[in-house]
Amino acid sequence: NVNLQNIYILSEKELEEKKKETTDSMQKARLESEMQTNYETLYNSIMYGDYYLCLISEDVFLDYESRLDSSIFAPIGGYTADGAEYSYASERGIYLSSLEVYETTALSMLPDDTVVCIRLPGVLGARDDGKAYAAAEDMLRKILSYGK
Repeated sequence: NVNLQNIYILSEKELEEKKKETTDSMQKARLESEMQTNYETLYNSIMYGDYYLCLISEDVFLDYESRLDSSIFAPIGGYTADGAEYSYASERGIYLSSLEVYETTALSMLPDDTVVCIRLPGVLGARDDGKAYAAAEDMLRKILSYGK
């Protein structure tokens, strides 16, 4: 069972650039409100939802890493292919663009700073009997070993 959730989030820098593009104060307020709502949706999905395998922007990934003391994502080294080289965002995430799967599939439509990572099981109330997490781990291994 695969469920994709697309949440549009801007980094603080991107948000400031977007706000400079308009002089309408209402539009700026709507943009800020939308980004806050989307960020909260993402936070709730990761913290409380049944999502394990994540493809998220570098800014969001690093923000979660720093705010949550690296306690949300699993170390990714146990999922990597032997002898393969990767570009790491941290010990818990690899840049999708450094993977062969990025070059040869529709995943190349994602920004090159997209980080692939896996959430730790049992984080704050996830409802899983272990099967979904095992499937996410299997998918991560396949993504990381694609073409190797």
